[in-house]
Amino acid sequence: MKHRTHLILSILAVALLLTVFSAGRASASTGCFNDTNGNWAETFICWMKDNGITGGYPDGGYHPNSSVTRAEMAVFMRALRTTGDTYINAGPSNWVPNGTGNHYITYYPYAAILKNTTAGGAWFNAMPSIPSSILNAKMYFKGVKVCYEATHGASISNIEVRHYGSSGNVLNEVTSTTTRTDSSCVTLNFTSAVSLWGGEWGSVAVLVNFPSAAEYVYIRGITFILSPSADPAILGPATGLRPDVEVPAIISSGSENP
Repeated sequence: MKHRTHLILSILAVALLLTVFSAGRASASTGCFNDTNGNWAETFICWMKDNGITGGYPDGGYHPNSSVTRAEMAVFMRALRTTGDTYINAGPSNWVPNGTGNHYITYYPYAAILKNTTAGGAWFNAMPSIPSSILNAKMYFKGVKVCYEATHGASISNIEVRHYGSSGNVLNEVTSTTTRTDSSCVTLNFTSAVSLWGGEWGSVAVLVNFPSAAEYVYIRGITFILSPSADPAILGPATGLRPDVEVPAIISSGSENP
């Protein structure tokens, strides 16, 4: 049991370290605790303090060479619960022609190229899978960012973002009817975000106008924008952890805890 416990703590610690390394590599402060000056992980430790993940020990130290208990790791993980916007990027393969017609898509790793064999307007849409909860926080669907390149003859005349309910009903919608003939990104946000639940999904659709079969539009990327709920009633068991708990150091490779 000791070895298994130590392994679980080590795995959680690695996950925590990966988060710290990816999120705070260059932006952390220094001198945040009285015993971390000059430590190889000082900027990462300070990033954790700056972001409310750790408060150190009452003596003002962080004890960087100490091991962490399961209780302390639980508080670490609770503190990492999503608090800011989350961005879900959908790849080109999520785009499909919408409805019947002569329109089609050429897929590349970096873009979906929207085409048509005849002149006229055609709809294309994407409905990627998006999570309804992340790190125990219920997610709200805020909107979508669409990056496009409409500089090859064809233009985008309509962009629609929808949040569908489990029965296919539209729960939320935002539309832009601006004609776009440039290369740019546009963010469309709902007036008021609605929470995601099982069986619901998001969709983005674009209407492309083709002067002839020779023109086309690039969709460079779409990003679904989610935000977490701050309502304790839907955050789950993690809300039972005290918000004022002071968290000590990252686990080290020292001896096992009992």
